[in-house]
Amino acid sequence: MFKTLFIIFILSYSLFASSLSYTIKLAVYHNLNDLKSNIAKLPLPLQKIVQITKYHSLHKAIVIPTKNYHYLKTILPAYQNIFHDAFIASLKSDTKNISQKKSTVTTPPSLKKIFRYQILYLCYDTLSPQKKNILFKVVFKKTDLSFYSILGNTPSLAAQFRTKENKLFIYQKKIYDATIYSILEKITPTYYLVTSWRNGKKVSLLRYYHRQEEALKYMKKK
Repeated sequence: MFKTLFIIFILSYSLFASSLSYTIKLAVYHNLNDLKSNIAKLPLPLQKIVQITKYHSLHKAIVIPTKNYHYLKTILPAYQNIFHDAFIASLKSDTKNISQKKSTVTTPPSLKKIFRYQILYLCYDTLSPQKKNILFKVVFKKTDLSFYSILGNTPSLAAQFRTKENKLFIYQKKIYDATIYSILEKITPTYYLVTSWRNGKKVSLLRYYHRQEEALKYMKKK
């Protein structure tokens, strides 16, 4: 069934496949400063891929177009926390003019760019299959990271990280196990929601907060 649907899709859109891309339309403002003020409330990685254009007296904000629809679907809720009416829209370029125009379609930031050089605060989500009352300060560098214990009787440790496709691998002694990884599930203005997997089974649900006080506030509610 899915093969049939895929073939129909290819036949129907073969003329536009190479030019089809997607964006998130955020908002239209008269006041540019108000628009920039709201964009500044987003996590830094999401701010970096926002594009503002002027049309007469209006200022339009969208996410830089990409062919990766799944990625936009993942980050859409984070934008909707600030821009409540934000939605995903498809864009089609004129195939006759593709060779004459410079493409503005870019690849969304990779997991490595999202986590690299960030200081985050790690705790368990309330829905996690495995729960512990712990809080870590996690310092990401270029390829190394350090876990510093803030709450809980857990020792601090140093490790390395790497990414492959949508998976984040954290390991020690420069040897990683491909069956142990994390997946970024959601980006919000205050935290990243991450699932941890082992041998194809989800073992935990984690939150990486941008601010320690937000993590502590969440932990007190649990």
